[in-house]
Amino acid sequence: MPELGPLHPIIVHFVIAGLFIGLPLYWLAFVRRWSFLRPSATILLVVGAVAAFAAVESGEDAHGPAERMPGAREIVEHHQELGEQTRSIFAGVLVLELLSLAFARKARQSPWLPSGSSSGSSPSGSVPDDARPESVNAAGGGRESPWGRWSRTLRVVTALTWLVGTFSLYETAEHGGDIVYAYAGGVGVRSGDTGDVARLLLAGLYQQSLVDREEGRGSDAGRLVEEMRRRFPDDPAVLLLAIESTLRDRRDPRAALTALDSVSLPEGDRRLRFRAGMLRVDAYQELAMPDSARAALDVLARDFPTSAAVARKRTELTGS
Repeated sequence: MPELGPLHPIIVHFVIAGLFIGLPLYWLAFVRRWSFLRPSATILLVVGAVAAFAAVESGEDAHGPAERMPGAREIVEHHQELGEQTRSIFAGVLVLELLSLAFARKARQSPWLPSGSSSGSSPSGSVPDDARPESVNAAGGGRESPWGRWSRTLRVVTALTWLVGTFSLYETAEHGGDIVYAYAGGVGVRSGDTGDVARLLLAGLYQQSLVDREEGRGSDAGRLVEEMRRRFPDDPAVLLLAIESTLRDRRDPRAALTALDSVSLPEGDRRLRFRAGMLRVDAYQELAMPDSARAALDVLARDFPTSAAVARKRTELTGS
């Protein structure tokens, strides 16, 4: 069987979409006679249940690298157990629904008659449309085929079991999200491209540097930024991060200005040019050079006339 691990993030979305969207359609079909409701729900159930089998298989192929990450094994194994549980529940739901449909079909084909009718009332031997199980109730005195009763009972059981299954599906999806967003499980290794691992490292260094700076560990933040600069020396965004670290972590605005004068930014990247301009304004502020700061801000205002950040900075500098 082909390796399905790289497809796991794609497959699970078919499970989630099919089974979560199908449930309200299935329940709505009990109170609305719109002909499309139950067939649509059944199709979504088939898609979701089949995809659940593929999701479990692909998850088993993908869990190895994530499970080997320090601290991630327990949540990965629990996610796998929940996935298998969800697959089993919806396999049962699908069987119940198919049986309900089969019994309903059998009921429509079964020779039966309402109370008080004789076998000669329908010369062709077929069951009149208004005497089918769907149109008979206790008040009407009709005699319903057992197939119809079993079909309706299974339909209710299907709806209730589907509802229970969605709770298991939600828990499975929530743990899967935790693996990705809280443990970075599978991130950077799904495609097999080593460049993805490098970007994962860059993201981790960047986010941790922000945490360290926010918590007052400027020297730690500076070391992480320096590691970024060492590993990604040609990335202009990283170079600006290093200049920002010089200003905020090392508290050396003169060195930051010198670096800004020498840094080469892509001509078409307005976002990076804006960041560089704001760093220049901040560096002049740190040096208590308000005239230079205002001059640098005027340059930014000409290039970015609608920027709210420029307006706020101008208010900060002028006090008005």
